[in-house]
Amino acid sequence: MGADATSQGAVRNALRGVDTVASTLGTAYSRQPISLYSQSATVIIAAMAEHDIERLIVTSSAVIRL
Repeated sequence: MGADATSQGAVRNALRGVDTVASTLGTAYSRQPISLYSQSATVIIAAMAEHDIERLIVTSSAVIRL
């Protein structure tokens, strides 16, 4: 199931009838501030609370220069 992770309505609809949420969001490298992770976490957690979902699995990434 996919949805705009920053859209409250889209996430609310996507989470109907599920018991676990897996978030595998990612963005392209940028030197600009990235707000996707914080905005989506707020939306996802609110929708989870609405649907009484207690399990959240998250993967994330970071750029490491060697």
